[in-house]
Amino acid sequence: MGGKEGKGGAADGTTRTAASYDNEGLLRRQKGETDAAAAAYGKALAVDPKSAAAMWNLSDLLASQKKEPDRADDLLVAALTAGLPEGVDHALARTVAYARGGESERALRLLDRTIGTRPQDPRLHLLRGRYRLERHQCEKALDDFESATRTAPRNALAFASVGLARLCIGDGEGAAASFHRSLEINPNQPEIRRALRQIGG
Repeated sequence: MGGKEGKGGAADGTTRTAASYDNEGLLRRQKGETDAAAAAYGKALAVDPKSAAAMWNLSDLLASQKKEPDRADDLLVAALTAGLPEGVDHALARTVAYARGGESERALRLLDRTIGTRPQDPRLHLLRGRYRLERHQCEKALDDFESATRTAPRNALAFASVGLARLCIGDGEGAAASFHRSLEINPNQPEIRRALRQIGG
């Protein structure tokens, strides 16, 4: 996980790399030495402030302990900006965990910031649109779902979601068109066929 980051020496004069400290943090966390792990990740970032691996590992450690949630999210977004592999997956998982834990506002804030770093990822827009639709923010949900269809034109869920958002704003004709497009991509959607029948589409 440490990768090939941080070739410079540490501030204490050693020649250890950021990856070395990051790996130490991983090992210490596995042993349950969470304070020592956090310190090791901090040293990794002192050597290489742009280490996506160290930022994510420290963020994940803080989140697992339910400590400093703002800092944990800041580190996650910074890691995303630094190109963290699978960073969107991590952000989606944390967003869902916040929402399930009753922290919907924090979930949406993290989702907004994640979209700021990866605006072309349709999964992010689909999830934010879903949360907005649950809040009856129909127009905003529609914007998200349509963004998802532009970046993933073969995603049946995206078009089905557009249809739901159009129903929410009272556009039955537009909803029917979106449902039909979704079924063209994936005909095996009985719930969408039921929705079409209900609106006479």
